[in-house]
Amino acid sequence: MSAPGNTPDEIPQQELRRRAYLTAMGIDIYPAPSPVALARNSRPAPSPESRNRPDNTAAAKTRTRERPEVAAVVPAIGQTAPVAKPAPVVTPGSPVADEMRFRLQCFQPGERLVVINELPHDGPDGREPEVMQLLNGILQALGVNLPNPLARPDMVLGWPLEGAAAATPSGRTDARDTVRFFIRGRMAGRRGVTLLIFAGVSGELINDGDADLYQGQMPAWLKELDCQVVMTHSLGALLQVPQLKKAAWLALQPLVGMISA
Repeated sequence: MSAPGNTPDEIPQQELRRRAYLTAMGIDIYPAPSPVALARNSRPAPSPESRNRPDNTAAAKTRTRERPEVAAVVPAIGQTAPVAKPAPVVTPGSPVADEMRFRLQCFQPGERLVVINELPHDGPDGREPEVMQLLNGILQALGVNLPNPLARPDMVLGWPLEGAAAATPSGRTDARDTVRFFIRGRMAGRRGVTLLIFAGVSGELINDGDADLYQGQMPAWLKELDCQVVMTHSLGALLQVPQLKKAAWLALQPLVGMISA
């Protein structure tokens, strides 16, 4: 006899579900024969008259095999069934549309000089000999006398943020605020500092409205820092596209002899 409220046809499905839950919990199970199986095994022997009846068992088995098998997805304990996520709607200003990936190196060789250089987020760490050689060569051409050549950055900011701060929203506005906070932090408490920025996509976050640093126009938020700022192409871009070096030098040339580390 089956349990109250359960028909014999419902028992195999319940048993299948029970086994799936136990398997998901890592429990080895040895299923007992179901009441249906016990009833099948206790059938009386066929009578002589029934032996002469047409046997439709083979045809029934054939029809059963022809049915397509449908795999049932049973969620594990404590989980809900998977739900297909809708495709994100990309609109201007949304995090998906405005996602940026980069790293900013910060070099602080002295009290009056700060250098920011952008790197690809998933690329080399920017300490390759050719990168550092180019940066030291530019500083030397500008008349900056350093006791030792720069070898590694003092700080690196990655965007999107990682680790404990990874839950921070990663839209364009959040990236802009983070980049500006990072630069403000490097300039805090200093006056009359020269800020050299070698930027890529982060240049869009540093510029403000109609003020374009590439054209020598100082954004309002940088004017508050009382500093001298020049922004040009990233060091990696200058190495990959040597034709950009001329434009970069034209932007940097007014600083020749005016920077002291």
